[in-house]
Amino acid sequence: MIFKLEFLPSSVTPPPDSQGKKHLVICDEGDYFLGHPMFDNEGDFLCFIVDEIGDSGFPFHQDDYVAWASLPDTDGVTER
Repeated sequence: MIFKLEFLPSSVTPPPDSQGKKHLVICDEGDYFLGHPMFDNEGDFLCFIVDEIGDSGFPFHQDDYVAWASLPDTDGVTER
């Protein structure tokens, strides 16, 4: 199974309906993280909360990364 990702620059913010969904966040050093977007009560994007091993998460604001991509919903996908 092949999934195509659309990478967007940090100047483009994810839509509010993507809250809780996983995203790939790319930093300028070539590092990447899994995270999810956070929004305020009005639906404005605040930051990505990236998953850290042993931590509850770390905020990445728009100046902390260069690109991001929404990851596909993999419910129902099984390994062969």
